[in-house]
Amino acid sequence: MVKNFQSPEDLSGQPKEITALFESESDRGAILIMAAYLEEILGCNLASYCVSEDAANDIMDFRGPAGGFDLKIRLSFALGLLHEEEKKGLEAIRKIRNAAAHFDRKKGFNVLFDAERTQALVHNLAATQNIDTKTDSPSAIKQLFFLSVRLLASKLFARGLEIVAPQEPTTLKEKANKFRKLMAGTEHGDALAKMEEEARNGNLDPFIKLNEEIKKQLEERLGNNPDEKDKV
Repeated sequence: MVKNFQSPEDLSGQPKEITALFESESDRGAILIMAAYLEEILGCNLASYCVSEDAANDIMDFRGPAGGFDLKIRLSFALGLLHEEEKKGLEAIRKIRNAAAHFDRKKGFNVLFDAERTQALVHNLAATQNIDTKTDSPSAIKQLFFLSVRLLASKLFARGLEIVAPQEPTTLKEKANKFRKLMAGTEHGDALAKMEEEARNGNLDPFIKLNEEIKKQLEERLGNNPDEKDKV
């Protein structure tokens, strides 16, 4: 059965499964799995920051603004869902993933944990997670990659738990109705209701008069307080 991840909590049971897959896979498979895992967490965090599931699905569509790993990284950073160091770590993983996923005409498939370029990228990744190591053994590099990804994943989980979903915006009409309800029974509420009744009957003079009064009060306030005028 295909799992549908909608929030960071949905991925809470995945680390053990990911570890098992990582240990049983080839270098290439391990790289692709770990990159996909981080991309999924990023997607969950972005979905949690959307006003609705439909809105989340729309931006995560293949051609949407968060349709790929690189786009998810950039959008998450732009929205304040990533620290700069976390962004650097994800960018390093994306480069490692791209090298493993595509054939290089010059290097062929020599882009795995025994390749000099991949080892340099893994060391860069480890540095973003404050892990200091000088190893160049392919098996040690693979474990270093795994440790760095798991550490970064835990940070992304923590970011996801901090997210507060925004409220779907209301229309101006809804805002006006809420204000009318709030002001009902008060002196100002009754005056507003009367003006609206006049307007429905074609008499806009009360609204025009109110607008002129508000304008006059603002001008007087700004005239008496130059500092306020500068702010406006």
